[in-house]
Amino acid sequence: MDYKKIEKLYWDQGFVIIENFFSQNEVNLMKCDFDNILDQARNFKSTSEYKKSVFVLDSNHSSEHPKIKRVNWCIEIAQYLKKFSSKPNLIKLIAKLLSSEQIEQIICQTHYKIPEDGVRYPWHQDTQKDKGVWKDKNGKGSFVLAMIAIDDCNKKNGAVKVIPKSHNYGTLNIETDQFNETNHKKVLPLIKKYGIEYIEMNSGSVALMGPYTIHSSEENMSKHSRRMLMSGYIFPGSQIREKNNKMNYRTLSI
Repeated sequence: MDYKKIEKLYWDQGFVIIENFFSQNEVNLMKCDFDNILDQARNFKSTSEYKKSVFVLDSNHSSEHPKIKRVNWCIEIAQYLKKFSSKPNLIKLIAKLLSSEQIEQIICQTHYKIPEDGVRYPWHQDTQKDKGVWKDKNGKGSFVLAMIAIDDCNKKNGAVKVIPKSHNYGTLNIETDQFNETNHKKVLPLIKKYGIEYIEMNSGSVALMGPYTIHSSEENMSKHSRRMLMSGYIFPGSQIREKNNKMNYRTLSI
């Protein structure tokens, strides 16, 4: 693996795609976990917590027609997602980007994008998720999101799309989960300047992205699911943990 090339692309564009990072056997094991979690979701009528994992479900979710926005901290109920989201060469690479031999995993989410489930995400930056409890400790964002492709990702099935180089503008207060005119006005000039790039990749590939990169995704318009594991890592101490803070995390070292 060419670490220097990966780092250069990551810092130049705000993201980088690494094709075929996981073997087909590893992908198949992760698919089994995704299937098991989907079966578990059928047991819930609305957003629910189960063994520290949180099933975030759409209002019209049902057992017959599951509509899952995401399942947070899924590694509590999925042994292979836990194993491969801490795969040594992945952690080594992320640790290099975070400039630390020790990192903390704070996000591990299953995203399904089942055909016709209507799940989509507006333009946003990941820095907006933790207002008041987040601090950039290393001056480089202190956060890396790994997007692990369980299925092939393309425009038709709702691949993540990004605005290249938007990370250079820092936090723009683009609110998560809000499709509104204010966000549109902030994003439009950057789209005109840099365009939009889709993170299209094969199953088993991984894309890495920083916290300031503006990204979104549309609903799945194909006949096949677009499953993806979203796993987030931080520079130690970037997330302020107050009393009664239920945020899950685990410490990883290279």
